Amino acid sequence: MARNPAITQIYILEEQIKQLQDTVKVLKKGLQDSGASKGPARKGIKESIKQDVERQLARRRIKQMKKATGGR
Repeated sequence: MARNPAITQIYILEEQIKQLQDTVKVLKKGLQDSGASKGPARKGIKESIKQDVERQLARRRIKQMKKATGGR
């Protein structure tokens, strides 16, 4: 049975949303624990964390798209 690619994409996006929500929770907790949210270097730390998360998500997206398209 052939899967509808739109439905597959919806499932992938829902999973990404869940992962992002979890990531945000972890990052907020990390910033609070480290005290970074109070310091002057907050913007630099946030920017570097944001870039790291974007890289991870890009890798995840590529892997998920490969799975959804049959590994091509």
